Amino acid sequence: MRNILFVVSCGLAACVAAAPSISNVSVVRSSAFAKKVTVGYDLGVEDAIVTLDVLTNGVSIGAANVISVSGDVNRKVSKGIGKSIVWQSYQDWPDHAITNEVVQFKLTAWALDNPPDIMVVDLLSKSNIVFYTSFDSMPGGVTNDVYKTDKLVMRKIPAGGSVFTMGESGGTGSKLPHFVAFTNDFYLGVYEVTQKQLFNVCKERGSDNFVDLADSDVLPCNSLPWGNGGDVLSLRSWGQNAQTQGRVANLGLSYKSILRSLCFFSGIAFDLPTGAQWEFACRAGTSTKFNDGSIDSVAMDDLGWHSGNAGGVPHPVGKKKPNEFGLYDMHGNVMEWVLDWEYSEAKNPYTSYDINPTGPTSNANYNKERRGGGYAQSADNCSSTSRSGTHVYNGYKAGFRLWAPTKMW
Repeated sequence: MRNILFVVSCGLAACVAAAPSISNVSVVRSSAFAKKVTVGYDLGVEDAIVTLDVLTNGVSIGAANVISVSGDVNRKVSKGIGKSIVWQSYQDWPDHAITNEVVQFKLTAWALDNPPDIMVVDLLSKSNIVFYTSFDSMPGGVTNDVYKTDKLVMRKIPAGGSVFTMGESGGTGSKLPHFVAFTNDFYLGVYEVTQKQLFNVCKERGSDNFVDLADSDVLPCNSLPWGNGGDVLSLRSWGQNAQTQGRVANLGLSYKSILRSLCFFSGIAFDLPTGAQWEFACRAGTSTKFNDGSIDSVAMDDLGWHSGNAGGVPHPVGKKKPNEFGLYDMHGNVMEWVLDWEYSEAKNPYTSYDINPTGPTSNANYNKERRGGGYAQSADNCSSTSRSGTHVYNGYKAGFRLWAPTKMW
């Protein structure tokens, strides 16, 4: 379903709608230089995610000037009457007159299967999820440490309907260049999951936690095993991944599972990306060795932490250059688990065509795949196509980045 948007002039009690979802819009302000503006509306037909923009003469004043908003906005809103949004206008946009002739308010109702680009999950409050139309509209900005500790920020990856070339020239087996297509968009973590984020939900920091360091909270989790029994903290505890199941259900209870804990805490069917999803997101439209368009490993000094610049330890997330999707540390820092088992199925270069590939469901050698290289690998081994396998019970220098579906309800 397409998005439904409305533009109403400040102070008017009605609007002309492009579709019958938002109606009876009203705007209340105390004066031209009001400290706050209240926008009321009714939401009909179905639940939706509602966002607000402010325009002057038809042009947005910028997402960074519409941050102090509260009420029925930037989150899932149940259909019904009497919805309300409060914008602290003087705080965000001081010394600007808000008059009927100049200022308009734009409400957008996003269908639940087509949410906005940015999703933020509160890790201190259960099932508290907010959405933003861009990084600019996030309070404090995406690089604020709150999004690396007490909140989790994810970016919608525009993969649906896309075809890209996975693999590398000169690769062998499954690494040979071949076409991959996706039917759906998906969310991926902007940062590798950090120790504080893990601690907030699981009360654990994982192995190699460097807890004695001042910046340990924003260091990526490291040396996490894929799956172990008993009370050992591990990523997984079920056979089929949530991407296949599509729901947070029947996930098993035998292990202390990170993914299961995150799923139940947030209400989101979190999982790990497949190798194909990871590579598509890492490349962000590039076809070169590194995601800034470079083919020379010298580029890694700007893009990520590797054996030549890391000093043998992981570093706080988000300190290097992001790719075009706004994702940090896709190259280096810590190696990242993906869903795929390591395998060597040969591809026909430039002719094989996979749709939503997940790789094999098991491997006789029990080797699980990790992507992106890490602080202990050379720059060449941190490329967009770099991968390595390790035994499922061996978490040697591996962290993770969360995946989520765009349809959560």
